Amino acid sequence: MLGAGGTPPVAANNNPTVTRRRPGAELRRLRKASGLTGTQAAAQLLTSQAKVSHVETGRRAVSPRDVRDLCRLYGVTEQQIAAHARPHGPQATATWGRCPHCSPGRSAA
Repeated sequence: MLGAGGTPPVAANNNPTVTRRRPGAELRRLRKASGLTGTQAAAQLLTSQAKVSHVETGRRAVSPRDVRDLCRLYGVTEQQIAAHARPHGPQATATWGRCPHCSPGRSAA
């Protein structure tokens, strides 16, 4: 059975590691776009560089507060944070949807 556009349907991946990697990869993209290193981001948030790295690689679950603090630092607007960060899973890890409007300095449309 084919999905939209004639492609096979894709099964949802509920693996916790995969679930953590998605927001981590997006947070890394946003950090790099803001021009900060992991060490600089950690220093500004009064946390360790290891925590920033572990969040970005999915080795550590990211909380909604972590998403909010990192995004504020990276210049993401409050509207974008509210639209894309939401509790998910037993540890209330944040998920981050890919959104073409979510880059530093851009406001939500």
